Amino acid sequence: EHPTGNCMRYLAFNRLMFQLLLLAILTIGFAVLTDELEIYRYHEEQWADPSSLDIEITRNDWNKTFRTIKASLTNFKGVHGCPLSYTIPATTAIPADPDPSTDYASIEDKIIAHAPIVNTQGDFVATFRTDNTTLWKLLSALFKDTVDWTDIKHCAQTKDGRTAFLDLKSARLGAQYTNNVSAKIERRWLALSYAGPKSNWKFTITPATTSNASSSLPSSMITKNLMSEPEFASSLIRLSLESSTQLLT
Repeated sequence: EHPTGNCMRYLAFNRLMFQLLLLAILTIGFAVLTDELEIYRYHEEQWADPSSLDIEITRNDWNKTFRTIKASLTNFKGVHGCPLSYTIPATTAIPADPDPSTDYASIEDKIIAHAPIVNTQGDFVATFRTDNTTLWKLLSALFKDTVDWTDIKHCAQTKDGRTAFLDLKSARLGAQYTNNVSAKIERRWLALSYAGPKSNWKFTITPATTSNASSSLPSSMITKNLMSEPEFASSLIRLSLESSTQLLT
């Protein structure tokens, strides 16, 4: 038999096997996508939006509060059926690679990751603007009668829920919060003064609130920006020993 005929049959067989393999892959892929679509449609049919964010504001743990808010927002649907928590991601920038190397934990996570917020020109898309207003209504109902309202009420006119959430988070956990806490600690530190040795010449330090703050402290006891905690402790020991020596002599 001529070699050319064998070669042609071999190529035809390989082409047939490739087509069969490709058909099998496409069939399996289509079945998987169909199953995912059926699951998504089931979730969509069973979905019922709650009326409000029914959560407890934990002011001594704002990280927990913000996590709870974001988790609760997954129970609300946006205009295109996406969980409303997509409106408060860390950034609105369009990712270069929208899919991670591993699978998403759930269908909802995948939908949230692909939900449109801005277009290629950087403008908010219409669906996000509508969902952002819904987010504002939920947040305003949650914080309206609380002391936290002052941090988000500036968004009432624009009904900008995303900005309200991020501004409140910044006020409670961001640089503004850190500066406020630092200022409070600074004021309390300045309200301390050294009252001198007492109790039969036993060295003690008595913090007391005075108007002259730390002006009565001896130079060796001034610690702000000068002494570390070990140095301060060493100074206390030295002064205690000096007082004991004076008693013995």
